[in-house]
Amino acid sequence: MLYIMHSNPYNVKVGTLDVHVVEDMVLRLYRKNTPFIFMSLLWPDYNMEGKHLPNEIQAQIRRFSRDFFRNGVMFTLSNGHIMMIATKKSNPDYEEWMQTILKEFRVQYEKLRFPFKLVYGESVREISQKSEYAELIDSIHAVMALNTIHRLNNDDIERFSQREYILEQLKDIYLKHDLDDPRVLAYFQPVYDCKTGSINSAEALMRLKLDKTGIIFPDSFIFLAENRGYIHVLTEIILHKTCQAIRNLTEEGYAIRRISVNMSALELRADDFCNDIERVIHDVGIPFEKVAVELTESHTESDFMIMKEKIEKLNHQGIKFYLDDFGTGYSNMERIMELPFDIIKFDRTMLMACDKDKRSVKMVNSLANMFLDMSYSVLYEGVESDGDEALCKGMSATYLQGYKYSRPIPIDRLKEFLPKAV
Repeated sequence: MLYIMHSNPYNVKVGTLDVHVVEDMVLRLYRKNTPFIFMSLLWPDYNMEGKHLPNEIQAQIRRFSRDFFRNGVMFTLSNGHIMMIATKKSNPDYEEWMQTILKEFRVQYEKLRFPFKLVYGESVREISQKSEYAELIDSIHAVMALNTIHRLNNDDIERFSQREYILEQLKDIYLKHDLDDPRVLAYFQPVYDCKTGSINSAEALMRLKLDKTGIIFPDSFIFLAENRGYIHVLTEIILHKTCQAIRNLTEEGYAIRRISVNMSALELRADDFCNDIERVIHDVGIPFEKVAVELTESHTESDFMIMKEKIEKLNHQGIKFYLDDFGTGYSNMERIMELPFDIIKFDRTMLMACDKDKRSVKMVNSLANMFLDMSYSVLYEGVESDGDEALCKGMSATYLQGYKYSRPIPIDRLKEFLPKAV
């Protein structure tokens, strides 16, 4: 009666237990020193709230559970993520058994064609101790290509260990909320102004410098900070250091038009977002128009409305806004037109396409001219050579950014690229 009256962790349709049960099972096997094998299957298209696995996939999960897994237990880690665990003791021939499963899985994929990521391997004591397989597998998914199969290896464990250390440091940075935290570094990539023929602006880029790892690049920590809710504090720190750099350069007589700072669309959901940005800039004491915010396009109606509200409020103060990564997805032109962006950043992939296909040159040039006609400026990213520069200038470029001018550099080197104020 108690079992019936309480929430049931068993998914009848799919034939799986939920994520809380897998944590208990792993800890129980760890305490008994019982090695096990696991297989994890992610369908990214269905791994989001409100999505449900199609009946065809549910039927195959039930069939695999029935026909292949000897004393194995199936779990739902999230909407589109299934995991199986079975002890080695029950499956002494597990290597051959796993290959049989993988072979059959490939047969089914050819029929169903749902994009996937599959990870499998043997239990690891240090991972079992904290029951962190879901987190470990997620970290592997982050670097896996679609429709690939990966076996857990020592490099994965080492990267995951580093990830845990980075998370500890991110949490500490978040809790201390020190805008001068020395672990967060501001690097700058200069931006070339086609009209003046000089460099008078830049993009701020974040790095972490940690005792055990040295310099860490954004692709290793930004998604972790976003997932754990630490990202806004990092943004405040990098904005603070950017504002200090602008103030110091201006006081030394350098001509700096503005510096842009990347911000996550997730941050905009916070009620205090605008107040925090205004406070940081005001406290350093520089004009608001010396700062720009780079944002990527929102993908939901609610995020779009929030973004519009926040941009309009900060834009009224004089802060400029860049639309970052234009051309990397299916951009909604109607929404872009509704947002008061000042500069549209054309992604490097658009420049690469133009280098290979004359039709792409016509398309990109038409887009650039359209934006210019509507009073937007156009910035091309990824300019690496004289040829790239000439091509972009021929496609109505306002600004250019890339390794031709400079790689990202520390704060103290930015003055090497800036002219003196007249």
